[in-house]
Amino acid sequence: MKNKTYTKKRKSQKSFSNKIQFTSKQVLLSLVGLIFITFIIYSPTLKNDFVTRWDDQLYVTENSMIQEISIDDLGKFGENVAGNFHPLTMLSLAIDYHFFKLDPFYYHLKNLIFHLISSVLVFILILKVSKNNLFVSFFTALLFAIHPMHVESVAWISERKDVLYSFYFLIGLLLYYKYLNTRKILFFILTSISFVLSILAKSAAVIFPIILILLDFYEDRKIKLSVIVEKVILIFVSIFFGVIALKTQAESSAVQEFTSSSFFDKASVASYGLIAYLRKFFWPEHLSNFHPYFEMTNSFKILNISLALVILLILIITVKNQKYKWVFWGLSFYIITIALVLKFLPFGNTIISERYTYIPYIGISFVFISFIDLLIKKYPSFKKIGIGLLIVQSLILAKISYSQTKIWKDSISLWTNAINKYPNSTPVIYNHRGASFYDQGDYKNALTDYTAALNLKSDYPEALSGRGTTYFKLQHYEKALNDFNNYLSVKPNDLEILYKRVMCFVYKNDFENALVEINKMIKVDPNQGSYYQTRSFIQLRLGNKENALKDILKAQKMGISVDAKYIQALKT
Repeated sequence: MKNKTYTKKRKSQKSFSNKIQFTSKQVLLSLVGLIFITFIIYSPTLKNDFVTRWDDQLYVTENSMIQEISIDDLGKFGENVAGNFHPLTMLSLAIDYHFFKLDPFYYHLKNLIFHLISSVLVFILILKVSKNNLFVSFFTALLFAIHPMHVESVAWISERKDVLYSFYFLIGLLLYYKYLNTRKILFFILTSISFVLSILAKSAAVIFPIILILLDFYEDRKIKLSVIVEKVILIFVSIFFGVIALKTQAESSAVQEFTSSSFFDKASVASYGLIAYLRKFFWPEHLSNFHPYFEMTNSFKILNISLALVILLILIITVKNQKYKWVFWGLSFYIITIALVLKFLPFGNTIISERYTYIPYIGISFVFISFIDLLIKKYPSFKKIGIGLLIVQSLILAKISYSQTKIWKDSISLWTNAINKYPNSTPVIYNHRGASFYDQGDYKNALTDYTAALNLKSDYPEALSGRGTTYFKLQHYEKALNDFNNYLSVKPNDLEILYKRVMCFVYKNDFENALVEINKMIKVDPNQGSYYQTRSFIQLRLGNKENALKDILKAQKMGISVDAKYIQALKT
């Protein structure tokens, strides 16, 4: 089969004014190289476990929702999971569970497959945006594929939502390009379907209609009322699912930061995120799954806001300058897709998160590679230097990403990295590693980390609960009681901890206090048969056989399985 030659001339942008030619063989080799390189870099993820102390337990290992798929019960996938509404993501995980149960290999493999396909889709998208510039398309796709800031989205099973929504998001953009070229309504309908699938995978897709308008502008389509009306249904869909996402987030127990801060403070946090993500694009250091909030000086706030304003100024300068329209498109794409996660409206307990760059970096990568391409065209002597620098940069990024995939091996390695990057910064990271050690049966190190967390915040509930539970496991009941009491001073109606406190008294043979505590629990929740069963045992140890019999019979009526010999013994 003869190689087909593609030729296109950019009319409106001088930076791409040279005639560009490439063959289908070159495209094929580029894609094969892209896929091969990306697969090698991410191959260590296939040996990784679930990260059960960073949402994987909520999404997969302890989530009964995904353990059964029924046509009559599909609505359950729209329930709140970890403060998010993403039914298509949950269905995807349920399919994995149906076929592979809890084998992490297949969950990681699917994430990687979605990432590989999305990398190809980025290549095709930029091929259209750059008007068939193979150089720009390949290196933009390569940066998307191998950038260390994207490891979190691929290596973390819980981020299936990221790779899944991006997959449909990119397909939608390509279908919209087809619509722009043909004006056939079928392609607009397919674009809309892709958008709905994307937003059902992750609410971050709400900005999709704005990106379509950005493409209209970039492709010199006059932005008039009919262009906006064309997208009215998509805009309403965005608003509808955006409201659902906000309500779901409000229902979650996610920590809220700076809720009472001033506009200036919120603007400084948002500006910091905008600049930090840009900085980490060029210099991806201090990588971690957890980047805690920190106190900013006023001068630092002003600096970040000033830099953000410079970026906005660049947009204003380039918006009507055909020569640099590619700069406007790339920067606008970045800002639009990153805007919702810049923490101006606070959520979560991290100031930035690496996974949020997955789609936005496409815009920055395009601008960066286009700039290199422009230099090469303008200064031919720069060609070897420019390509050499890109190759070196790619090798460095590949090495960092390859190493980063191993950090996601399990919960302990993940939180150890976070502690190394942010020592003594927040109790959260020590608490999570403490819980990870506890899960492994390493109670000594669990106690060390829980104590480190409490040294940073003495009333941190999760660490008090975790350390108390560890002491309980080690039969240090007095120490466990002390931690449980401190925990209950913060969360007085936590029945799980109340019950553990009851059992501490039981194991200490302090049945009088055990009776007092179990009575409190029954008062809080009188419909738990197991509480009456426990009180029956306590009553028996106190010599109150009549009360013990009443309690065990009540527990039995409430569905608790009771040994008939125990009941008979109480009757005699």
